[in-house]
Amino acid sequence: MSLLGLPFIPLAHSLTTIKILQGYLLTAIVFGGLIFLRKRPEINKAWFWKAIATGFLIHAVILTGVFYWDNLNPQTAAKTFPLFGVLWVASMVDLFIVLVVIEIFRPNHEGG
Repeated sequence: MSLLGLPFIPLAHSLTTIKILQGYLLTAIVFGGLIFLRKRPEINKAWFWKAIATGFLIHAVILTGVFYWDNLNPQTAAKTFPLFGVLWVASMVDLFIVLVVIEIFRPNHEGG
């Protein structure tokens, strides 16, 4: 799923295109892996989509944080290692939080 972002890499010369690349890759890694790559039996359940909607709000906050970092460090954001380093950390945090949210929304969970 994230390989589909490869065409964006040669275009990532300006801060705007870097943000587009980061937004696409972060979304593809987190939600592509959660929804499309894994055959989830709960994909037709309402609780799952409520969890995904909540996770998307968290995702938007994390993506806003990444964009804020890009604005503070435009020269660093244009370099490959920091660009993908920040993206990797953000995707791991985002994925972890969204997976926790899914478990909270799961009907057999004590809190849900």
